[in-house]
Amino acid sequence: MSEPIIHDSTPKGSALLAYGEARKTPRVALILVAALGVLTLLCASVAVAVGRQTLPLPNGMFLLIHIRAGMGLPEGVPDLWTQAVSKSPHGPVFLGMLRSDDGRTEPFALSLRRPWGSEGRTEGIWRIDATEDAGPFERQPLRSLANSWTDYAASAWVQFWPARARILPGIELSGDLHLGGPIQRRSVRTAVPLPNFPMTDEEVLGQNYVRTSAFPESWPFIETTLRAQGFPLFLEEPPSSLSWSTVGPDETSYRFAFDHPISTGTRALIAAGFGLSDTRAYTLPDGTVLNELRIPSESIESATSHPPLVFEEKTAIWGDPTDIQAQRELPPSCSGIILARFGGHSTSRLLKELGVGTNIDVGQVLFLEDRGKLSVCF
Repeated sequence: MSEPIIHDSTPKGSALLAYGEARKTPRVALILVAALGVLTLLCASVAVAVGRQTLPLPNGMFLLIHIRAGMGLPEGVPDLWTQAVSKSPHGPVFLGMLRSDDGRTEPFALSLRRPWGSEGRTEGIWRIDATEDAGPFERQPLRSLANSWTDYAASAWVQFWPARARILPGIELSGDLHLGGPIQRRSVRTAVPLPNFPMTDEEVLGQNYVRTSAFPESWPFIETTLRAQGFPLFLEEPPSSLSWSTVGPDETSYRFAFDHPISTGTRALIAAGFGLSDTRAYTLPDGTVLNELRIPSESIESATSHPPLVFEEKTAIWGDPTDIQAQRELPPSCSGIILARFGGHSTSRLLKELGVGTNIDVGQVLFLEDRGKLSVCF
């Protein structure tokens, strides 16, 4: 069968047009495609520009907080922070603390420069509010401060460098180690990886609690702190957890919990740490005299000038057992396995020591292991 012959009768002599007229692309679609392309280029340009953006920050910085425009601050924070936020109601603000060479803490703040008026100290597009003791500021990449770019979409995020803060003497920490992340519903899920800790039947009691089995390297620091408070504690094996509650200016109760029954030697060392011990002399056949540290049970039972020291199978309690064993309600924002908890008194004292503020009531602060990451809630 022979192929059909097509006769072209169109004015321009196009054989293709003999089959029909080609459909035209609507003008609106062309405009939308062009707009999308321009928008993509703009977003890419902004991303590159932001990725290259740097912040002038002091060398001794140990705390950095980023807040979006319009956010308020609690009472008691440094006045410099409050003034910096009030001067920049329509732009983001970076608030921070630094440790000077002489050990003092100093606040600082960064905000966008205004196109008019006196700005004082400036670095590029940033206005710097800081004291004279803040020292020199050096540029740091913006992308290296937060855990990810998505953190900047949150209302606020925080980063804390423990080694730079110098609050844990005797514990070696990397200067680059930082804890923080976006603040969402009174909780911060950091990027610090943690092993999956097993569930435990141990109760989280007292105003303050530390699961020392999760942080065995922290026990020397805890013992040093107790010695500074007048309790010369030298345990050969650390407890699995330590709880303490402050019920008065000089009245603190302690609870030591172990994973196994407390040995006689550990009981004697705990009693000696709280000043309740004596020795018993033994004479060896060669005439050598040895002094054995032992628990003076009669002193513990009849002590009136000291808080009572009570031993159970796996726990030792010094002080008021009613308060140290009281249950505390956890904040609804907390989820995960509790590794440490600090009450309002301890938290306020720490914030004051860091220079962040005075009389700031944040309540209890908890550190948890949540899906393999360190989480903080308050």
